[in-house]
Amino acid sequence: MGPDFRQGNESRGATTGFFAAVFLLNPVRSPPFYYGWVIVWLSFVVAMASFGLLFSYAVFAPSFAEALSLDAASVSAPFSVCFATYAILGLVTGRMTDRWGA
Repeated sequence: MGPDFRQGNESRGATTGFFAAVFLLNPVRSPPFYYGWVIVWLSFVVAMASFGLLFSYAVFAPSFAEALSLDAASVSAPFSVCFATYAILGLVTGRMTDRWGA
């Protein structure tokens, strides 16, 4: 004999076991869409926003130079340091990701 799927109420008879077995064999309904695409789109939006913030510095550089009474080299130095740090850390984190995974 197979396993008994009845759950405590013996007056229901064999139908309880049958419906419980059918319930266990049928998979749960799948969601209306694949949630992995939500992650893909959110990652795209975050990447777009972060690169937009990083590279919009040049738009504001003339205003910074005027407001702070600085020359172009002094205003662009923080961006250069930021971008160099980003590039160097990209090499380091790329190696770490290749070695140990994301």
